[in-house]
Order: sequence, then structure tokens, then C-alpha cells
Amino acid sequence: MIKQIQMRDGKNIFVRVIGNGTPVVLLHGFGMKSINWLPFILPLTRNYQFILPDFRGFGLSYNTPINNPCIFTNFYEDFEDILDFFNIDKVILGGISMGAYVSLFYLTKKGTNRVQKFLCIDQSPSFKNTKEFKFGLGLENHEQWMSDFKNVILLLENYSNEEDFFSIPSDERNYATLKFAKFISASFPSAFTKTSINTLMRIPYLKNIFLPKNWKSYFKVLKAYMFNDYNLTNQLKNIDIHTTIMVGELSEMYPYESSLFLNNQIKNSKLVKFEKSGHAIMISEPIKFIVELYKFLRL
Repeated sequence: MIKQIQMRDGKNIFVRVIGNGTPVVLLHGFGMKSINWLPFILPLTRNYQFILPDFRGFGLSYNTPINNPCIFTNFYEDFEDILDFFNIDKVILGGISMGAYVSLFYLTKKGTNRVQKFLCIDQSPSFKNTKEFKFGLGLENHEQWMSDFKNVILLLENYSNEEDFFSIPSDERNYATLKFAKFISASFPSAFTKTSINTLMRIPYLKNIFLPKNWKSYFKVLKAYMFNDYNLTNQLKNIDIHTTIMVGELSEMYPYESSLFLNNQIKNSKLVKFEKSGHAIMISEPIKFIVELYKFLRL
């Protein structure tokens, strides 16, 4: 079932609801949508009601504007509004990548009163490296990634009035597309998978399928990551609920050490390692993910 729910600003968010029982909210990552959770939760829907929002600007909510100067505040306020709509006082919360960061942002800023326990899937408490924290995006390739993102932002800034990504001149569009493909391919440890993604994203027909309907939402999120000081490393001790941290040991996106840091800072936390996975642990080890998700829910 898909519900269209009005947020506090009068805008609508689309939310998938499936199953019966204890409510569980799962937040998707950057470049993902709520439907991506379905293959992994279907075996668990007898005992749990899964509430799967599409963040504003993503998935079915692609037309809903991101309109708060702080994007992650925008996202977590929507999370609160969804809980209010379903009259949920206490929920199990999980997120992967950007969805995990939204969750961390909420738990450190707003507290844990409405969250029973938390599942954090392959995410760092800081996008950027700092003097005190060296485990941001990309690890040894961090500076190259930061440079690539800045170049994409500067390039696309010139076309901020274009609604259709395919109206942007082909050279600039292809440059941004290939950088996006490089980013997505970093989720997988397999050289074959990386090559396949980068090759497929050069095919015009497939670009139409895989590139976002609302490219400006991706652009806004990328700018927020790059030009805001989103660093939660000193606030993690405020999280006082059980937390399971899933990490792909081969992750190129967020290094394994960032999850170890989370595990050390959040007192009541458990680290679950996926030895054969990169960032996209659900795809690389789907059976293990379903088993570990079930274990987490039963705790």
C-alpha cells in the first residue's frame, strides 16, 4: 500500500506500508528509493509493519521540494510527521547511507524518546575528513572525491534553471553522469560490477532509466554534504538506545574504520561485519542481510 502523507509545510511525501505488527521505519540512501527495501523485508512482514518513505526529491516523492536550508532537518522533520500520522510513540528505526545519516542526525539533535532501537547501515558520522576524524568518504581517495564533487557542483550550478537534466549540454551532462556512475560503482567491491556500471551509464537509453527524475534534489544534497559542516563525531554519545551497526568490510565509500568509530562511541552498540561486501551490503550478501535484519528486529 502506498500512502500520500502531508508534511508540516503542506507538501506531500509518498510512503510505502507493508506488513502487520511492530512498526519499523526504514530510510533509503542517496540514489535509492523506498522500493529498494522490498525484497529484503518481505519474509518479515508477518510480524512487522514496515513504513518506507521516499525522501522528498527522491522516488515517488521526487516532485516534493527540499525547502529547508538544512536538508537533514527537512528529512528528519518529515520522519517525525510520518510518526505522527501513524500515531506511533515508539518506533524501530533503520537507515542505509544517507538514510542512516538522517537517523544519526535526528537521534543526536532530537534525542531517542521516540526510537526503540536503531539500525545503521554503512555510514560515517562525518562526510568529510577532519583533523580529529580521518574516516570520511573515500578514505585514501577522499581528496579526489571531494575535488570531483566540487567540479560537478560548479559545472551544474550554471544550469540551475533547467528542469530537465537532458536539457543540459551533452558534454557537461556526460561529465556529471560519469562522476555519478563512479560514485555508484564504488558501492561494489567487484571490478566487473564497477566496469559494468560505468559502461552502462554511457548508453543513452539506460541513462533515462537510472538518472533521477529530479536531478536538482541530488544536486542540493550533494551541495549540502560539500558546503556544510555535517560532523556528528562529538555527539554520538547522546545515543543511548541499542544500535546495530552493519558494515561492508570492503566498502570504498565509507571505510570500515568509520563504523568501528561509531561502535566505540555509541555505548549500547553491536557491530555486524559483512566480509564480502562494499557499501551495498544488501545486494552483495542479501541472505546474510535478511538474517541479520531479523536478528536486529528480534532483540
